[in-house]
Amino acid sequence: MIKKPTTKELLALSVRELAGQQPLDKISVKDICQNCGVTTVTFYNHFQDKYDLIAWVLTREVENIYNGYAEGEYSWEQTIDTMVRHLFEDRAFCRNAFTNTSGQNSFVLTTHSHSIDLLTEIVRKKAGDDFTGDLEFFVEFYLRGTSITVMEWIQSGCRIPPERLARYFLLAMPEALKPYLI
Repeated sequence: MIKKPTTKELLALSVRELAGQQPLDKISVKDICQNCGVTTVTFYNHFQDKYDLIAWVLTREVENIYNGYAEGEYSWEQTIDTMVRHLFEDRAFCRNAFTNTSGQNSFVLTTHSHSIDLLTEIVRKKAGDDFTGDLEFFVEFYLRGTSITVMEWIQSGCRIPPERLARYFLLAMPEALKPYLI
């Protein structure tokens, strides 16, 4: 059976399509809505602004990948590999978002914060009573490094092959996290 996209998914498809044609900072909520036949009122029922939508586009996908790991579908190595390959395949949209969002609406900051929350929760569950502020620090440290590296990697044209970058991320993991992720 063909699944009809939700309103959020329809808006995401619209912003993705428009982002293939112009910088995200030049796209208005009105443009997004006209492109997919949704009213601006409907848009604002789902998102605060276009930056909220842009962040939702990638965080939803990242969340699905993290959930696969949390539910035991993937190893951490497969999770990292899947994440990097996804970002590579979506590099045009990501480059547009990294380049054309800034400040509190920065794409990298919004998606990075969401990733920290997701991975912190995974480590917290796996560590149980052993979860400490130290582990929380290492999660944030690890993801800050990977987020900035991904942003620079995409903006520089992905000169390192995705599989090698995924391997580097695995090797760069702080020792304190390895018992809970690998």
